[in-house]
Amino acid sequence: MKRVDFESATSYDIDVQAQDMGPNSMPAHCKIFIKVVDINDNKPDIGINLMSQGDRGKEDAAYISEAAPLDTFVALVRVEDLDSGLNGEVVCKLHGQGSFKLQKTYENNYMILTNVSLDREKRSEFSLTVIAEDLGTPSLSTIKHFTVHVLDENDNAPCFQKGRYEVFRSENNAPGAYLTSVLATDPDLDANSQVSYFLVENTVHGSSISTFVTIDPSNGAVYALRTFDREDVSRISFVVQAKDAGEPSLLSNATVVLTILDENDNPPVIVDPQLWNLTADVPISKYTEAGSLVTVVRATDRDTGVNAELTCSITAGNEEGFFAMDPRTCEISANVSLDTFPREFAELTVLVSDHGSSPQTTKAVLKISLYENMEGHVQVLDQGETPLDASLIIIVSLGAICAMLLVIMVMFAARCNREKKDTRNSYNCRVAETNHQHHPKKPSRQIYKGDITLVPTVNGTLPIRAHHRSPSATPPMERAQMGSRQSHHSHQSLNSLVTISSNHIPESFALELAHATPPVEVRYYRTHNSPLSLSLSLSLSLSLSLSLSLSLSLSLSLSL
Repeated sequence: MKRVDFESATSYDIDVQAQDMGPNSMPAHCKIFIKVVDINDNKPDIGINLMSQGDRGKEDAAYISEAAPLDTFVALVRVEDLDSGLNGEVVCKLHGQGSFKLQKTYENNYMILTNVSLDREKRSEFSLTVIAEDLGTPSLSTIKHFTVHVLDENDNAPCFQKGRYEVFRSENNAPGAYLTSVLATDPDLDANSQVSYFLVENTVHGSSISTFVTIDPSNGAVYALRTFDREDVSRISFVVQAKDAGEPSLLSNATVVLTILDENDNPPVIVDPQLWNLTADVPISKYTEAGSLVTVVRATDRDTGVNAELTCSITAGNEEGFFAMDPRTCEISANVSLDTFPREFAELTVLVSDHGSSPQTTKAVLKISLYENMEGHVQVLDQGETPLDASLIIIVSLGAICAMLLVIMVMFAARCNREKKDTRNSYNCRVAETNHQHHPKKPSRQIYKGDITLVPTVNGTLPIRAHHRSPSATPPMERAQMGSRQSHHSHQSLNSLVTISSNHIPESFALELAHATPPVEVRYYRTHNSPLSLSLSLSLSLSLSLSLSLSLSLSLSLSL
């Protein structure tokens, strides 16, 4: 016999025949109708169609991008129950941490949708459970599980462990020396998480950072490209960039500060007194008293810290103990009065050393020269005084002298200018004749030898006035011309004494115009040097003196 199954047949028709065992019995027939009553003997059935199912080799897994927006479709769910009535009515539920939701579409069909924004870096997969339960008594249910994998997107930039790296390395390193490493991580997957390192271009002391350091693109190791010298570059700051291989790529930056530590690689340098071939002359008074300052040795060291702390000492030349030197201040003073010093000079060998682990030293010879001071016992300059005071006095004095010379030059030029103006007021024969010839209304006139008479003078005066010739001795034509000239010049006043300069007429003679009305006396004297040439000569001399004075003051100031 087979099991009655409502889902196979809901009813049965049975024909029944009854017959006794007697002879010639007559059978009786009846028909039995059997109706099968359903019981809740079937569980609901769940069918799930997953998004991208099978693309990655797993049939029970769905794949969705982490960049998917809300309500993105994940899977289609269909539930079915073969029972009838309430036994066939199914309620579907979804369990999945609230990141997904189940939405009914029609009848027994449902959709699974995203309920929140996904982040693969926080959670890369979800296990979802679909529960289908009928309404029978007792109810039957079906549970089905599947996995949702969140696909990666390049939504995360590389992240450095530290935003600022402090690195300390000693100077005098070898080129190629390892300095430090930077590390950046990217929580994305595959190419999105592959990080490469680069240097951001900038300059250090005018040179590209790529000439100082380099970085391994694959692991972020930083190496030196040159030997560092703290005295040239004490601090190098540069930016390292981490970049992933995603599309589009993302990047981030970190700052690396490289501090160059000092090594004792520089000896002290004596800057005062000035050395020449490691020797300096120090003149002092022979009458310097005990305890007085002789000189101060000033030295510098390019190193830092204890490597730049200096100590001074006298190593030779002070066997008698006439001098003492403070090791800290490097002041040399007289132990006794130097008038008892047996020689005219002393040569002290001074040693300046630093406090480095391997001390660097510098030696110098100071030649202490003793000199006499006839005006009294003059002490050496105090520590606060400098030779600049003496040079300043000399410069001021020379400046005053130059100013006086300039004033004298200006006064002399003004005087020469006045004399020149006075000279312009005197009558000049050549100028008058030229103006007369160019005058449009004046007739032309010839001057004959007889018109000029040379008269001997005594001390520049005319003892005897020369008379012009009588009219009777003059030719008629000349008398006519003379009358014309006299009438033309009758309105001119020519009584002034005219001074002319010539190198061809002797000093003892004067020149008189014979036919002038009134007669004009002409006195002559030779001038060897004009006021203008004398002024120019004096100006040139004063300018030369001024230049020499300024050059002398500048030389003295530089030497002091």
